[in-house]
Amino acid sequence: MSIEIIRTIKDYRAAIIAAANEEVKRQRFVALLQALFGNMQNAKPIIEEFIGGAETVVTKIKRHGKRSGLGRADTQYRSVIIEFENDLSKTREHAKDQLADYVSGNWNSGSVYDFTLISSDCLEWRVYVPDIDSIPPGQIISASSVKLKERTIFTLTDANCLEFYYFIDTLLFKTKKKKPTLNAIKNDFGDGSNVFITATAQLTTYFESAKHSGEVAVAYEQWKRFLSVAYDKFDSSERVFLVHTYLSIFSKMLAYEVLTQDDFIDEQETRDILTGDIFDRLNIRNFTDNDFFHWVSKDDALEALKPVFRAISAEFGDFDFTNIDEDILK
Repeated sequence: MSIEIIRTIKDYRAAIIAAANEEVKRQRFVALLQALFGNMQNAKPIIEEFIGGAETVVTKIKRHGKRSGLGRADTQYRSVIIEFENDLSKTREHAKDQLADYVSGNWNSGSVYDFTLISSDCLEWRVYVPDIDSIPPGQIISASSVKLKERTIFTLTDANCLEFYYFIDTLLFKTKKKKPTLNAIKNDFGDGSNVFITATAQLTTYFESAKHSGEVAVAYEQWKRFLSVAYDKFDSSERVFLVHTYLSIFSKMLAYEVLTQDDFIDEQETRDILTGDIFDRLNIRNFTDNDFFHWVSKDDALEALKPVFRAISAEFGDFDFTNIDEDILK
């Protein structure tokens, strides 16, 4: 199987090098997708999007959970935007501008950010993420203000054909679950990831509406006071507090997922994870006691922050947590 995949991709690379223009290259790429993934049920509608012929391809990709009908994937979709170019070395900035325009339009509409941004000439592939500081929550932004950071660069050669197969699969189809390595966890949940962008935006919006209320205000002040004693000098901004809040939510949900491999984390389970009650029932003590972030488990916060919990839980569906050999909570 691997030999056949490598041969197919080598033929594709040779055809791309010989191609005269962007349209021919895109057609060659579609043919490659059909050859490699055409028999996979979840890949067919995505390939149809490419066959449609749009210069900028926007695909709605359904994530597949572990259990039909109940899996976290049944309500989660990701849009993949690919800006095709004939020669990326000459028009790389143009491609970035087009992607930035799409980000600004989506952000201004108030939609949850859940996109994969790619520019490609079918040999070189560049994956971008927006700089979170350039897309502040609740503000209208222009495309020119959006700053994109390169997250991944992959250039196809004859020596890395099999890696290219898994690279494309991860970007578009996710037919194979990922091993939860430290790097994979950082890529999918760390600064610049879709989950992080969604979470910090939702946390900021809620915090702005609740930061003068008793519990949230007290939590923030206690956090500042404790860290001033522990570290003397540190950034006590609201933004850092909300990043710490996100890390607290993520680490609790990750710990629960690693322990249980739960297919679907419902609202009551989410509440119990955030309060720590669920860990008490699992005989894990003192894991979440009296931290600064209990305010996210209150009724108003739970309702407002549903997109955060869903985004984290949905991303867990891409991983196989039965096979862990690194300290992924670092």
